[in-house]
Amino acid sequence: IMQKREKIDLKRIETCVPKELVFYKGHEKRVMDFAEIKQPATLASCSLDKTLRLWDINEGYPIAILSEHQSGLRQLDYQKAYGGHVLTVGYENYVNVWCPELSISGSHVGKLEGHNTSVVSAKFVQNTPYCITADERGNARVWDIRTLD
Repeated sequence: IMQKREKIDLKRIETCVPKELVFYKGHEKRVMDFAEIKQPATLASCSLDKTLRLWDINEGYPIAILSEHQSGLRQLDYQKAYGGHVLTVGYENYVNVWCPELSISGSHVGKLEGHNTSVVSAKFVQNTPYCITADERGNARVWDIRTLD
C-alpha cells in the first residue's frame, strides 16, 4: 500500500539552538574530567594544571582550588555514599582522596598509596565504602574509603 507523501516546509520547522547557561573559567590547562557534587551544590573539575577545582554550579565562580598532585590530573570520581568523597588520579603512583562535603578548604583526606607505577584509573564501587584503582601495568587494588586501606 502506497501512502501519499506530504511536502515538508523546512522553513517552518523550528530548530532548537542550545543556550549556554553557565560558563566556568579558571583552569590554566586542559580540563580532563568533571562531576556534580550534590552537597554543597558544586561542580568538581580536574585539569592538567594539577588542580581540582570546585565551582558554584549555578553561578560558575570558583569556590576552591585544591592541589595535592605533583603532576596534571587525568580523572576524578565522586560518590555521595559514605561521606561524599572525590578521588583524583594524576600521573603518580597514588590517588588523592577528598571530602568537599565535609569542608571545602580542608577537604584533602589522604592518599591511596601502594602502586609501583602510575595509577591510570580510580572508581568507586557504587553505594559501598570501596573503590578500585588500576595502574599502567594492569594491577588493580581495592580500598576501603573509610580507612584508606
